[in-house]
Amino acid sequence: MKAQISHNTSELSLDLMFIATDTVDLKAFLDNDRFFALYLGNETGIESSYTENQDNLILLLEFIFNTNVTLTELTESANRKVYDLTFFKAVADMQTNVLFQPMLQ
Repeated sequence: MKAQISHNTSELSLDLMFIATDTVDLKAFLDNDRFFALYLGNETGIESSYTENQDNLILLLEFIFNTNVTLTELTESANRKVYDLTFFKAVADMQTNVLFQPMLQ
């Protein structure tokens, strides 16, 4: 076994950002300043989370969308990748998904 010390915390998890938008500006997704200028403070739905690795990301998306997931990468930079989840949302819209249903008495 080999011990490895990393001073880079980005190796510990993947920061995730889910964005619900009708238009896709790939350059904005790769540039923080442009991203926040376009999407922060308007009606765009933005959620953030994290996961430990890409395999866990796929498991999370399969749970959310209730279908098998294969990621389609739209673009990437040195520290960011952009995936298209449009297909999975359309599949989820066709299904009845209930995450929580209260018991009726």
